Amino acid sequence: MTKATANAVADITFSEDGQLELVSGANAVGQHVRHRLLTFQGEWFLDTEAGLPWFDEILGNGASNNPAVLAEALIKTEIWETPSVTDILSFDVSLNSKNRILGITNVVVQTSEEGGIANV
Repeated sequence: MTKATANAVADITFSEDGQLELVSGANAVGQHVRHRLLTFQGEWFLDTEAGLPWFDEILGNGASNNPAVLAEALIKTEIWETPSVTDILSFDVSLNSKNRILGITNVVVQTSEEGGIANV
């Protein structure tokens, strides 16, 4: 798997000489997972089902009675459905429902790509 490299805010990056930077192997899978987690359901016009229901089910008014459990389940499902992910080695989620802040940290996945392990 090879993808265009993206920085921390998901912008495509270019080298100093203007060439598109690419990432491959396990790092590409990790980047793909990160992009999937940053996508809001309905945001992508080609597939309005892609992404996570951040506002409707996780953080919004329609959130369940136990949003932390729901958030973890939905996020893990999104990670598992990423092509080339074979295992979730590490994953932490924290939720502050009052302020509607959710943190996803320490995400490490096993991949079937060269390099094997990716930090998301």
